[in-house]
Amino acid sequence: MTVREPAARRRRPYPYDLHMHSDLSDGALPWPDLLELCAEVGLQGLAITEHNLVGPVEDIAAAADDLGLGYIPAVEIKTTCAAQIEAYGRLGHDIHHLFPVQELLIYGVDPLNEDLARRSRTHLQGKRQYVRELCRLLARRSTAELPGVKTHAPLELDPEAIISAAGAYVGSTHVLQALLERYGHLAPGLTKAEVKPLVLSQQPAAAAALEGDPFFGLDLLDAVPLARRWGAVVVLAHPFAASRHGMEAFYRDHLLPALVDRGLDGIEHAYPEHTPAELTFLDEMSRRFGLLRTGGSDFHRKGDSHFAPGRGGVFREGWRQLRRLVQRRG
Repeated sequence: MTVREPAARRRRPYPYDLHMHSDLSDGALPWPDLLELCAEVGLQGLAITEHNLVGPVEDIAAAADDLGLGYIPAVEIKTTCAAQIEAYGRLGHDIHHLFPVQELLIYGVDPLNEDLARRSRTHLQGKRQYVRELCRLLARRSTAELPGVKTHAPLELDPEAIISAAGAYVGSTHVLQALLERYGHLAPGLTKAEVKPLVLSQQPAAAAALEGDPFFGLDLLDAVPLARRWGAVVVLAHPFAASRHGMEAFYRDHLLPALVDRGLDGIEHAYPEHTPAELTFLDEMSRRFGLLRTGGSDFHRKGDSHFAPGRGGVFREGWRQLRRLVQRRG
């Protein structure tokens, strides 16, 4: 598998961004536009990490090469760490509030791996049913629960229209956007951040539609050796995202040792939501367990400056380390 080295470019805080999304999953930009944006802001290399599916690797590689951008094929898979949360709780630690979904990033992913492709197809079918269930649950809620909206009427969403407009990948983000488009005129200035808590409150019940999902139903520890078959390098994504702040002991004493034993290669370090103290902790963990440090912005859409390209990532040596490991194992 070829991983292309970029031409020299104007530097960003992190010139190599290893965690980005296009509209092939839940990002807003088509991948050609995402590549153009990365070139415009001065990135030197990137990985596009769609959720639970692999994009057109050869086409993206060729387009990135034309723009002088380095490119590593990648995917982000969503797994569950519920069993690890439960086990840690049995040791006397009250962490049942912890968000049970934990992502893995796979670099040097094999786009022709049939097991991964089959899981992706099944997953995409399940996500459509999940969106239908989420819309059904939201229809029980009132417009008055949207910040700034003073009317009292059931929320109305058309799940089939949402699914049709989204394309192959559909999820909570598309439902959230539909709510904004449907009711934004009732509260000028209403934002996704303000609507998100209402959508999140219905997700646990809607997740019943994902029972048996080949990713969400996959235990994190079991996922690591599987991921090593699907690609070259497996990295634990953003440990302190999704309200997992303050969980250092859980990672240090419980989860990371088990993941390393299963074959984990690295940990996502430079990420927009990680605090300075968490970055220091992740430095210590990477040294203790011999883990590769990666990073990325988790870019989804233009205008979100907190997750803008280059807000997380690696410098040249980190890029070269990852590239060498991908090439050696590929």
